[in-house]
Parts: sequence; C-alpha cells; structure tokens
Amino acid sequence: MSKRSEARLAAILLCVACALGAAEKTRKRPVIDVTRQIALLPPKPVSLPGVPIRQVDVRLPLPKASPAPGTACPRLFCNDGLTSRLPAAAPKDGWKIRWQAPVIPEFTPTAVVQDGDRVLAYGGGAWRLFDLDGKPLQDGRNGSSGMVLDAGHGLFYFVNPDGFLAAHRLSDGNAEYNLNPAPGDAWPFIARRGNRFIDAAVDLPKPYRPEPPNRAGCSTSTWTRRSKSTPSRSSPTSPRWRPCS
Repeated sequence: MSKRSEARLAAILLCVACALGAAEKTRKRPVIDVTRQIALLPPKPVSLPGVPIRQVDVRLPLPKASPAPGTACPRLFCNDGLTSRLPAAAPKDGWKIRWQAPVIPEFTPTAVVQDGDRVLAYGGGAWRLFDLDGKPLQDGRNGSSGMVLDAGHGLFYFVNPDGFLAAHRLSDGNAEYNLNPAPGDAWPFIARRGNRFIDAAVDLPKPYRPEPPNRAGCSTSTWTRRSKSTPSRSSPTSPRWRPCS
C-alpha cells in the first residue's frame, strides 16, 4: 500500500470514528424535550420519569362497548376521545330530510355538529349557527381549528382568526371571552373539563421555514369567575404550555 493510500485510509477511519461519536451523543439526547411555560415567561425544562409500556391482558372477543353518554355529536368525531361513536343507532328506514338551510356563500362546510338545541356548520374558515328548526342565528369566522359545542355551559369553542381560544354563546353566537392557546399554526384538539381547557397546537409548513415543522404543544387554562352576579367580568388565568407527548 502506497503512502498516499495509507493517508486516505487513515482519513476515512478518522471520519468514521467522528461519525460514530456524534451518533452516540445523539442517542443520549432525549427524543422529546419537555418544558413548562406560563404566559409569556421563558419556558423552563421539566424532568419527568419515564414509564415503561406494560403488557395488557387482551381476551377475545372484546366486550361490548358501553353506549356513549349524551344524545349529540358536539364535535368532529363526536366525543373528546375522537372515537366517532354515535350516541344512538342510525335509523333502519333510511335518512330523511327534516329541514334545509343555506350555508355561508363562498364557504363550503366540512362538518356539522350538534349539541342541545343548536346545530353548527363550519368549514373553509367560516361557521354558521342554527337552532333545531334550521333558523340561522349567527355567522362568524374561525382560524385553523375545529368547533366544539358545550351545551352544558351554553358555549362553543374554537380558535379565532386572531389566534385566541374563543368561547361564544350558543344562545346567540356572540363572543363571551377569549383565552391564550398553545403557540402554533393549527389547533386540532380543544376540550373542556369543569373550568379547565386543554388545547393542542402544531406547526405547519411555511415558505419561510428552512426545515419541516417538528413542534407540537399542549396548554391548559383555568377559567374562574370573580362573581356569580357579574359573569361578564370573568377572567382566565395564565395558560400553561408544554410539548405534547
């Protein structure tokens, strides 16, 4: 082997060693960095212990699922579990038209949801609220999120074009209050439990981003009322944001 060949071989071996060392360092880094952010304060890292995946004793056939609670589909895929489980069986004698109503011109609805005595059709960045007789009550615009009806609290929720998690009244469709959602470009999931909200956000590909988006975040917000006699003065606490896992 000539001296030139030996030098080339040594250089190749050095490059391989450097690549293996870099790969070893990369493997030691966590796959998901978990941070906690309150309002506009800088995010702080959070240490969470790992939980190993455990075996589940699955016996076939699976037991029959319990009927879904409620009598409506207040969101896309019907429930917060996104199971598409209907609250009642489909009619055996076929579908019948009960009423028809015009949608917003130039906006094609992609989903129709219902809860209580309200129906909401939305898609293409716009929504229209109806009563159960098909009477239009209110029109509006929404951002990159779905719509969730909540007849128990008389509200429905979505992220508006200004980027706020908005709560509007089911009675007339007007705004009730706004919250700050997790930072992102789209919000595929919104839910409420008691006086707490959870929303999930993702980044979308943009022309100004040199790399594909890789961030997903969740935030929880707590809604408190200052006084039972002055519901219009309700104010939210600061949302807490963390990456989704």
